[in-house]
Amino acid sequence: MISCQNPGNHRSFLSPRIRSIHIALIGAICFFLFISHGSFGQTNDSTISEPALKPLPAPMQDFHFDFYYQRIESVEVAQNASGSTSGTSAQAQTVTGSEPSDKPIDLNQRAGNKAPADSLIEGTATKCSQDKEFTYHLSRTKITSEDQLLRLMGVGNDVSKLTDGQRALLEIYRESTDPQFIARMKYGFQDKVSVVLADTSGFTGDNIRRDFWPCSYGDMIQFSADYFSYANSADTAKSVFVHESAHTLDKTWLEYDKPYGLDGSHYVNEFDKPKAAFIEGWAEYAQFLHFPEEASFSRQILSYVRIESDTVPGSYTQVPSSSLSGADLLRVEGINAWILLRIARGTTNGPDKVLQSFSASNAHERTIADVLRDFVTRFPDDAIVAAQALDTETLGKLSDDQMIAMLGNSPAIAEFLVQRRAAAEAARLAAIAETERLASEAAALAEAERLASEAARLAAIAKAERLASEAARIAAAKAAKKTSSSKKVNVTATSKPKTKPGQKVEVKKAGASPFSE
Repeated sequence: MISCQNPGNHRSFLSPRIRSIHIALIGAICFFLFISHGSFGQTNDSTISEPALKPLPAPMQDFHFDFYYQRIESVEVAQNASGSTSGTSAQAQTVTGSEPSDKPIDLNQRAGNKAPADSLIEGTATKCSQDKEFTYHLSRTKITSEDQLLRLMGVGNDVSKLTDGQRALLEIYRESTDPQFIARMKYGFQDKVSVVLADTSGFTGDNIRRDFWPCSYGDMIQFSADYFSYANSADTAKSVFVHESAHTLDKTWLEYDKPYGLDGSHYVNEFDKPKAAFIEGWAEYAQFLHFPEEASFSRQILSYVRIESDTVPGSYTQVPSSSLSGADLLRVEGINAWILLRIARGTTNGPDKVLQSFSASNAHERTIADVLRDFVTRFPDDAIVAAQALDTETLGKLSDDQMIAMLGNSPAIAEFLVQRRAAAEAARLAAIAETERLASEAAALAEAERLASEAARLAAIAKAERLASEAARIAAAKAAKKTSSSKKVNVTATSKPKTKPGQKVEVKKAGASPFSE
């Protein structure tokens, strides 16, 4: 029976004791700086001198990925804390919990604390589950060609027989040969990175999803077929590969205490700790460069920010981005990514320049401010672009002192701040003028409405008077007609005389005298 040990944190490269001492020293330094200059972004010293230009490390002469194909052969129930055993099994249902959803996994979520990988050797190996409930028995083979990978997956040369997850692993292997991608990887601090393609076919469930989650361990990256087990996941797989590869270039240490909050997960629009926001923002920036459609998607959801509860893991409150301060916006990883992306898009050879400043400032303790200050110093002609990117993504909410703390006090930045103040004043005056214009228009409209109402009233009166006059005329006409009719003589017709047949009737002419013949 195999007992699993505590896996630890994949971003901790020092022992807990040494790291505690290191953190204490850093804390003392930060406290001294805090007393000397005030809190971050709120320094009262607006005369910060331009930082000295750090030497640019030479790119690696050579860089390559070492790929390993890894397959789960069986799963064993691990020995529990009491030393007893609950049984063994090599069946898939041992680790099958609730089936994962068929819909694509949210690209903006990645586990924060993962177990370190076993030594990467060919042959057989074991790996403990994060919850120490299972031991995975693995077989591992170093990959030297695509044909070999396909044979190991059991499909020969027939790519059509691959599962969705296997096809995603194949696309990761293919993406690793992109010359432009390799050229950027040379700006890291190691000449090779190992990549484990975990073929989890036949094994599903919550433990498999968690224990083989795509993540970076510094010099090793892990991917699993289970994570990409849905249709058309190949592009997603390449994007995640770029993201995790970008992590291997970065020396920055995460904060010691819950950098991603209580649940250990993070989102592109989540409010994280400053270094965590930069670490993930850097990796997301790399994705955005390679896959612009993801940048467009992230832009839509950065209109609001997710803030995790301090007491309930995974419980989030969503607030409008506009409700946060400029300093708080810098703790959102997607904002970090977009600052870098705006600089890369807004300058000539921008991606190379950003990469150089990233490489020159690469250290265990840094945030995006370190990269920006190096960029402004190294490329003074592009300093305005960097200032505009920072100002735009923080919604213009950083004070002049905060901007100087982030960018340095170079002549270009000083000029930008002058222009920003002038623009703000112009906007204020324009707003006042617009308010006055609207008020004037409202007053004019009210007067027009009053005049129209008065005209309508007078028209109604005139109409009423006209109707009254017409009624009086008609009444007078009717009265006159009635008077005229009363003066006429009524004539009664004379009844015809009754006659008998053959009787002669004498007809007298009207008006004739009875004495005339």
